[in-house]
Amino acid sequence: MRAALALVLAAACGKDAPAPPPPAPPPADPLLRTVPHPVPAGPYRVSYDCGPGSQQRIDLQAKTRTTVAGGSPEPVVGPLSEPMAAMVGDTVSRVLAGGPYRAEPGPCTLAIETADGAAVFTIEKSAHAEKDAVSDLVRVFVP
Repeated sequence: MRAALALVLAAACGKDAPAPPPPAPPPADPLLRTVPHPVPAGPYRVSYDCGPGSQQRIDLQAKTRTTVAGGSPEPVVGPLSEPMAAMVGDTVSRVLAGGPYRAEPGPCTLAIETADGAAVFTIEKSAHAEKDAVSDLVRVFVP
């Protein structure tokens, strides 16, 4: 009888036991990058660096485009037209307002910084396969 009572009490106590914890969330995607907020005010510089032989930078304040390519020791600096500066500025604004973005690992890095050099957003982006603002910005450098 005592055994039966113990079983009944054990069963009754089990009803009030806490529910098992929910399953763990799936692991975060290690390739997703977010834009840290608050975003510093522009104007911005955008660079696309694929190593020593292929570096490009657009300075939206100076309205210049600088390219180092083909092992040339001297950068080539050229003017950036008003329409191109406006298009790049709009795309940078879309990048900084959106996200998260999927990195596409490889040798190239896209970076946005303020005119005084403070880092705003950086992502490995060796392709532009994703349909997002970051890929649109990479297409400015790699059509």
